[in-house]
Amino acid sequence: MRSALARAGFLVPRGGGRYSPIAPSSSPELIGARAVAATPAGQFNKFASPGGSGSGTSYGSPGSLSTMLAGLVAGDKLALLGGTYTFSSGINFNRTGTSGAPILVESYPGEQAVLTNTVAINGAAFDVTGSYCQLRRINFTNNNATWILILRGSNHLLEGVNVIGGKGTGITFYSTLNSVARDCVCGDLDSAGTPWDAVSGSGWADGFSIGGDPGSPSTNPIIDHCEAYRCTDDGFDNWGPSTNCKFTYCSSRDHPIAGGNGYGFKVAGGGGSTGASAERCIAYKVNTGFTPNGGGVLKIKNCTAWDTAFDVFFDADGNQSPSCVVSDNICQPGDAIQLNGYSGHVFTNNSWQRGGSVAFMSTTPGNPNFLRPTVGGGFEDIGVYAP
Repeated sequence: MRSALARAGFLVPRGGGRYSPIAPSSSPELIGARAVAATPAGQFNKFASPGGSGSGTSYGSPGSLSTMLAGLVAGDKLALLGGTYTFSSGINFNRTGTSGAPILVESYPGEQAVLTNTVAINGAAFDVTGSYCQLRRINFTNNNATWILILRGSNHLLEGVNVIGGKGTGITFYSTLNSVARDCVCGDLDSAGTPWDAVSGSGWADGFSIGGDPGSPSTNPIIDHCEAYRCTDDGFDNWGPSTNCKFTYCSSRDHPIAGGNGYGFKVAGGGGSTGASAERCIAYKVNTGFTPNGGGVLKIKNCTAWDTAFDVFFDADGNQSPSCVVSDNICQPGDAIQLNGYSGHVFTNNSWQRGGSVAFMSTTPGNPNFLRPTVGGGFEDIGVYAP
């Protein structure tokens, strides 16, 4: 059955239950991370390996990770040879590419680079500043840091980057401009017992978070075809400030694992955030599906929530401007819409506004018809699978 689903191009759960990104990136209708094709080996001009001490100019003479990162210039393509790269302090990757000649750091084709820190870092484990830097097909595993991977600066791209296992937030956009995370997965992030968890007063670790300094929002961040699962706090948390943050084709499940809020998607944030949206996203086995999270004008469209512990699809959360457009969404029968006194939201063509009750073809994650409305049931034209 598993191989049959894979051949059909669907996301298939591994033994641990998380989605395996096997679908081609040309399939936008699939929810969650897809396979990311490797850059051809002949395009790399720099090389690093765990314990490398060579010139870094060939596969046979790789340099160290720190040395090679520090010397990259616009147009360089650094291949990380397979293995585990360990570090005891945070890495600040501050390099500047251009739109025509970005800087690329990627696992070598057919190999897997894994980055992990060996001691607790009260800060960022891997801090990307500068501009036009691309990280592709890299795993961050069992990192112990407040922020495991953080994007600052501008015009960065994460593609096929996975943050699996760790004690902090997986991927963070912080006062960054025009940066994108695509086909990335963050999961099994448990901040319990850490100093930063104690400061937060509840669960700290989100899968993905978006914010910035006051007056310096993350602007135009895009989180596309990404997945978050089993986090101490939320799957996707736009805590702000941000401008025009977009979540598309993302999946969020099994939050919180301890202490946190357990939202699938906090779509917008405070501090003057505006213009956020979530479209064609799924939240399931979470406390609450979607919330404005204190932000301004935003849109939640063609999303689906199922098996929410608090039986809530949309929570107006008590402190947000009454300016949400919520349309063409599906929640399981009986789920509530909590407005908390706000009356200015616009709800249009959602499942709870129609007669009848939604039935799904499958409620088994990994099934190709997971949370797809039954044919002829009257709801096929809304939710994540709508035409």
